[in-house]
Amino acid sequence: MNEYLKIEPGDTVEVTMALMYYHEPNVLYEGVVPGATFTLREGATIVGYGTVLSRAQQAAPGDAENLRA
Repeated sequence: MNEYLKIEPGDTVEVTMALMYYHEPNVLYEGVVPGATFTLREGATIVGYGTVLSRAQQAAPGDAENLRA
């Protein structure tokens, strides 16, 4: 079984994403709240867009290594 789901243009999916600078003290994600909209980019190209449905609890410092495993 393929572990990756192929998403075609026009498909609607629900995903869980990790924030890029989640453990940086100077980067705030106050705007990441349910109902906020966002775009997904590969470089300058927009490859998707979405709406925040929920936000998980912030992980404790040092948990980043566990998330990469």
